Amino acid sequence: RQEVTNFRAEVGYDLAHAHWEQGIGTEAVRTIVSFGFEQMDLNYIYADTIADNYESVALLERAGFQREGTRRQFSWEDDGTFHNGAIYGLLRNEYTIIYNIVNNYGFVQLCTTRW
Repeated sequence: RQEVTNFRAEVGYDLAHAHWEQGIGTEAVRTIVSFGFEQMDLNYIYADTIADNYESVALLERAGFQREGTRRQFSWEDDGTFHNGAIYGLLRNEYTIIYNIVNNYGFVQLCTTRW
């Protein structure tokens, strides 16, 4: 979801379990983030996840997002209990710093992503 007047957008993802732990989700989020900052001129990209979904949390952190807050008992899940939500965000200037570090050290780029 893009909010044009505020130069921000939300990124979301869902990946079939058979494709977990292959780097696909991280690469996809990084590519979308790069597009958002470089082509859409966004200043801020955010994402929500379940706080105890450790794989999703790790994916966002690998993509450079920082945890900004917790939504207490935000989501009713399949296990029949409420779970906290976690809010993550990434600013353009943080993306630029990460991009420069990666390129200056000559890391291998994954497909179209620059990280």
